[in-house]
Amino acid sequence: MPLDDIRAFATEILEGIDYRDGPVDLEKICSLMELKLKLSEKIAFDEDGKIILGSANFDRNEIELNLHQNRFRERFTIAHEIGHFCLGHGLYLRSETVVEQDLLMDSERPDTFNLTRLEFQANLFASELIFPNKIFQIAVSVACDRHDMIDIGFGRIYVDDNDWNYKRYNLMISEISEYFLASKKATEYRLKRLGLVNDQRRFGNSSAATSLGDIFSRIDFNTH
Repeated sequence: MPLDDIRAFATEILEGIDYRDGPVDLEKICSLMELKLKLSEKIAFDEDGKIILGSANFDRNEIELNLHQNRFRERFTIAHEIGHFCLGHGLYLRSETVVEQDLLMDSERPDTFNLTRLEFQANLFASELIFPNKIFQIAVSVACDRHDMIDIGFGRIYVDDNDWNYKRYNLMISEISEYFLASKKATEYRLKRLGLVNDQRRFGNSSAATSLGDIFSRIDFNTH
């Protein structure tokens, strides 16, 4: 399914819950779609010994989330499973489970198995749902302004191993992550998929966080 169609599905769902700004209410989406969201504290493993984060049962219109004390990952897991339902994957599957490796799938190769393609598309949908495009673009602009990130010929969001560039980038990522209640990794994937980052790093990263909520509360989104 083309990315434009996936984005259109996500946009339709967001309009259905009258989304305005802030973290997307995933429970409201499940209610709108008449999907039963079941929360479980059980610890389950797939046949490869990997912890199962959640599952979808298409016959019962049910999403089961195995709570694992990582709110951001739990939210992405729910969005991922919603994606399977919205994209009609029940035509090919009766049920499916998701492990952490599935949530990290951010590219697709021509020789990819069909099941892997479904997981990749569910991740694309989850990203569009967790980070609504219009509000996400505003969030990025606000965070860049806060940290004096300007385009000096390498793009507005430029990061390398220079300590000053990296610290500003990390703070910007953390703010957006906290605002949408999504992981920093998912936030970075979203930025890169939209072509907003010029990433020249060779080494790792760290974490920092602050809030965008007070700034967003003063923005009239209808003017953008």
